[in-house]
Amino acid sequence: MTRIVGFLVAVAGLNRIRTRTMFGILEVQDVVIGVLTIAGGIAAVFAGTRLSRFGRRHTTRLVKDAGALDPQSYILYLRPFDLDDELYRIKPVPALNPIRRMHTPYSRTFEEHMVWHLRLRLGPVVAVGRPDERLPLSGARRFYLPLDDWKPTVSNAIRKARLVVLATGTGEGTLWEFTEVVRLMPPERLLVTVFTDEPEYDRFRSAAEAAFAARAAGLQGEEARRLTAFRWPAYPPLKKPDAITRVVGARGYIVFGPDWTPEFVRVDPTAVRALTLAGRNHAMMRRQVNPLMRRIKRGLAQAPAPGVTAPAPPPHAPDVAPGGAE
Repeated sequence: MTRIVGFLVAVAGLNRIRTRTMFGILEVQDVVIGVLTIAGGIAAVFAGTRLSRFGRRHTTRLVKDAGALDPQSYILYLRPFDLDDELYRIKPVPALNPIRRMHTPYSRTFEEHMVWHLRLRLGPVVAVGRPDERLPLSGARRFYLPLDDWKPTVSNAIRKARLVVLATGTGEGTLWEFTEVVRLMPPERLLVTVFTDEPEYDRFRSAAEAAFAARAAGLQGEEARRLTAFRWPAYPPLKKPDAITRVVGARGYIVFGPDWTPEFVRVDPTAVRALTLAGRNHAMMRRQVNPLMRRIKRGLAQAPAPGVTAPAPPPHAPDVAPGGAE
């Protein structure tokens, strides 16, 4: 309502200036009143957007008991908690289709946008809530962990998930989650989301390889071999490295074949053509992200059943050449 009223007020201010100009009776006070009215209306629109975003946090559904979730009934979204603040400020491009735009609020955050697409194609999404947050963020359904012994709950949630979506990070908890997912899950049930640039990704890759080696030292058998042989792909370059680009949100995704062969699918704005930023984002979604989602869906249908151990990667696998972005 605040956004609607603000829009009408801004139109009224513009109409005041336009009407008095047409009839030749425009005065300085009319310009001042009109400009102030337009500015107040625009401010109300932005305030309404923020209120809408904040209001949806009050209606976010919580998972009271993560252990009661049905196996293979949900997607588990794990990420560094610091990423929440960054993604909360990002506003994705609205849908071009007017019918679909009615279901995608202008105030939607990037997490809501991501969760909406995952739920539409693959299933509902749950995530671990930030321990110190007063209100959960809107998007994935949150469940909260005990502060002193959180790893068993997360491990159990990973084991029962249909798909695990992991965002890269160098924190101790995030690296443990990566080792746990590779230890427990078949490769088709893992999707890694990269929100960082190449230098930060390289720091993550080095930290993850060290964490995998340290974890493998305490394991035996297939799990130890899987962690020891695991390799991360290189960060692929843009199709046109010299072009001026602006990527909002995810920079790329890493998916894995049945033998743990990784592929880094880059979100590359230089690989598509469009006249506007919105058109470019929709072209990237259509040509780069949507095929990836279809591939993940096929992989989930062919993945081993829960409890079946996936094979380890080939020993001492070299860095994998980055895959194409399209």
